[in-house]
Amino acid sequence: MSTHTPRTLATLVAFGLAGAGLAAPALAATTPAPKNIAVKATQYPRLIDNPGAADDVVRFTNVPGAAWKLGAAPVTFASGRTTADVNVTAASTATLAAVTGDETTWAVPVGMPTAWNYPAPSADLAPAVDVSTITAVFNDLPGATKDTVTLTNVKGVAWTVTSGTTVTTHDSTTLAGKASVAVPVTSTSTVAARLMPGYTGSAALPTFSNSVTATPEVALSATYLDSLVQVGENPSDKIKGYGPGAAKESVKVTGIPGVKWKVGSLAPKAVTGVGYLPVDDDDIVSGMMTVTAVAAKGYTVPAGWSKVLDFTDGATIPTIVVQDADVKTTDRGGISADTITLAAQQGMAWWVGQADAKGRIVYAAQKPGKNGAVVYKVKHAAKATTDATVYLKPVPNRGYVLDTTKLITPSHAFTREATIVAADNNSVSAESVTFKPYLGVTAWDVKYTQTVGTRTTTKTLSVKPGEIEALGATSATIVFPSTPKVTPKLAKDYRLAN
Repeated sequence: MSTHTPRTLATLVAFGLAGAGLAAPALAATTPAPKNIAVKATQYPRLIDNPGAADDVVRFTNVPGAAWKLGAAPVTFASGRTTADVNVTAASTATLAAVTGDETTWAVPVGMPTAWNYPAPSADLAPAVDVSTITAVFNDLPGATKDTVTLTNVKGVAWTVTSGTTVTTHDSTTLAGKASVAVPVTSTSTVAARLMPGYTGSAALPTFSNSVTATPEVALSATYLDSLVQVGENPSDKIKGYGPGAAKESVKVTGIPGVKWKVGSLAPKAVTGVGYLPVDDDDIVSGMMTVTAVAAKGYTVPAGWSKVLDFTDGATIPTIVVQDADVKTTDRGGISADTITLAAQQGMAWWVGQADAKGRIVYAAQKPGKNGAVVYKVKHAAKATTDATVYLKPVPNRGYVLDTTKLITPSHAFTREATIVAADNNSVSAESVTFKPYLGVTAWDVKYTQTVGTRTTTKTLSVKPGEIEALGATSATIVFPSTPKVTPKLAKDYRLAN
C-alpha cells in the first residue's frame, strides 16, 4: 500500500524552480498584527495642581507600549516605579505615541486620545490644615487577625501605615468621597501622618501610639475610654432660638468595636465612627450627667468605669458665624442646572425662600446631606421672563445665637436665558478632533469610517467631557482613520452659538 504526503503550494513552487535550475526564493516572514496599547482612562496624564507654585506636576503612568512626552521631552520612569511626576510651571501638552523598536509592534487604538492640553497651574496657597481633625483610632478586636486603624480623610494630609515589610499610603486623592478608611494593622504596626506638598499645618502634627494587642480578650483602659467621650452639642438653656425643633444636649462619642455607650438612663447604643448620642434632660442633675460603657464578649472595661460630663451653661453663649464663604452658587443658565450650596453647621438651619405665583417669598427649612452641605435646586417659572431670586435665612436652633455680619449677600439671582455654548467646543482638522469641554456639553457623538482590507464600516464613538476635566485638562485630541462627523450633545437649556 502506497502512502501519499500532501504537498503545500510552497513545496510545489520549490520543486518547479529546482527543475528549472533556479533557486527557490525565501518565503516572506509574516508580519504580526500590531498589539493595541491598553491605557485606562484613570491612567491618562493628570495635572496635579498642588498649593503654591513649586510642587505642581503632570503624573504619567507606565503602561506597556506607551511612549509619553511632556512638550518635546520624553517621560522616563525610575526602576520599579509605575508612575512618574514631571514638574510644570506653565501651560503644557502631554502626548501619547506607540513605542517603536520594541519586539512587539504596538499601536494606539482608534478612539484613544493622543494629546492633552493643560492650563498653567495656579500658585494659590491652601489654608493651614486644622491638625485637630487628623485622627487615627486603633480598633483592637479579640485575637491577632482583625485589628484595624481608622484614619480620617483630611485634605492635604497623607497617611503611611507600616506593618512589617508592608507599607500602605492613603491621602485625600485615594480616599476621594470617603470620610475615613479602616486599614488592617498588627500590634507592631506604625501609623504616621504627613502634610502633602504645598500644605502647612495649624500646629505640629499629632503622633499616634498603637494600642492593639494579639490577646484573645481586649482590655480597654480607663484613659482610652475617657478619650472617646466628650460633651457634644451643649446649647445655652437661656436662649430660645428659632430652628426647626429643639436642639438637645448630646454626647459626642468616637465609636470602637465591642462597646456600647449608655448615656444616663437611656439604652446602650453602639457607635460607628463619630456619633452624637441624645441626652435625656431628666438625667442632667446640677448640670452633670454620667456615661458608662457596656462591653461585648471578648472585651473588658475597668470595673466601675464611668465618665461624668458637665452640661452647665457657660458664661459664653454658643455663637455660630455665618458668612458669604458658606454660600456657593452655580448659575448654569436655565432651570435644570442652577444650584446653590450652603455649608451647614451644627446648631443652626438654613431656610431658603423664593417668590410664589403671587410674589410672596415662601421659605422652607433645608436638610443637609451626609457631607454636611445643603444643595438647593433653583426653581424657575415655566415661562419666566425675569431672573429667579433665591433668599437665604440662617436660623439658630434653641440655645444658639448667630453672627450674620459677614453674610453680606443674603440673596442671589439666577438667569433664565439659555446659556450659549461656543462653537469651538470641538475642532476637526483632517482626521483629528480636539475636544474642548464647555459647561452644557454632556457628550460628543463621533461618526467615522474604518477600512480593514477591502471592507469599510461606519463606527461611532461617544466622548465625555468629564473624562477630560477629571485630568485637569482643557482639551484632548483623538485621531480617527477618516474625517469624522462630530455632533455635540447639550444639556437642557443650552444651545450652540450660531
